[in-house]
Amino acid sequence: MLERVYIVADYHDGPRSGVADYRGTSHLYVGVFDDDKDEYADIYELRKTELKLHLELLKIDIRWGPLLLGDMDVKAHPELPEGRARYDTLRRLIDAQLGPIVRVRGSFKLDPSKKREPWSVEWVTIDV
Repeated sequence: MLERVYIVADYHDGPRSGVADYRGTSHLYVGVFDDDKDEYADIYELRKTELKLHLELLKIDIRWGPLLLGDMDVKAHPELPEGRARYDTLRRLIDAQLGPIVRVRGSFKLDPSKKREPWSVEWVTIDV
C-alpha cells in the first residue's frame, strides 16, 4: 500500500530522510547506510512523530535558506536570533516525542504530475 510522503529533508539518489506515513500515521524516516557496499540500502528506520512539529521546523529551514547558501549576512537574517530559539525548542520537542524504531524496506515513487506531495512510499516491515 502506498503511503503519503510529507517531507523529503535529505535526498541522495532518492529520499533519505523526512516524514511520511507508516500504517496511516506520520513517522520520521531515516535511510540506513550500508558501509560494506558504500551506499544507501533500501532499509529505513522509522519513528512515530508529530507532523505539525516537522512542518513548523521546515518553515524555519526555508526562511534560513538564503543564509545557509551564503546569500545573506547572518546579522541581516530575520530568523536570528529570535527564530533560533523556536528552532531549538522544536528540535527538543521532536526528540522528546519520537516513538521506538521500526526497521522497514522502503520503495519511493515520484509522480512529477503532482505539484503538492509528489512522493509516495511503500513500506515493507522487516522480520527481525
